[in-house]
Amino acid sequence: MNAAVTRQASAQPRLRGVAVDADQIIRMLPHRPPFLFLDRVIELDPPVRAVGLKNVTINEPWFAGHFPGQATLPGVLLAEVLAQLAGVLIAAEDALTAGPEAASSVDRIGMLAEIKQFRFRRGIVPGDQVRLEVKLKNKVARVREFGCVAYVGAVRAAHGTLVIVA
Repeated sequence: MNAAVTRQASAQPRLRGVAVDADQIIRMLPHRPPFLFLDRVIELDPPVRAVGLKNVTINEPWFAGHFPGQATLPGVLLAEVLAQLAGVLIAAEDALTAGPEAASSVDRIGMLAEIKQFRFRRGIVPGDQVRLEVKLKNKVARVREFGCVAYVGAVRAAHGTLVIVA
């Protein structure tokens, strides 16, 4: 993390231990079902880190074709849910710096700009609960780079870096 991020992080109040439920996520992100994949945020430490959950169910529409007889969560959707968790972290940072109304508005949309060096180590299947972690690695102006990891149980299922412009 660069020095500017470290200084900014130390100057911010903390929301550690704050859980964010689905209703709050809807107020913080522009996404709506069926493209809202993040179920819950269980730890929030703006602007540095967030931990969330994705419950994978057989009812999700892509399992009909990915893959019949061997349902597997598409890797691009796993990257998307990690990006949504990063979006909640950005919205929480906005709320701390601009006031509570910033977290309930979706005036500023973060756009996924780059997926870097993602590795998928384990397939994610219906019935899995995915623990998602994003950590701010670098911030320059409106561009943020996040280190991301997804776990199923204690097994690291995927990891990589996402770049988001917000």
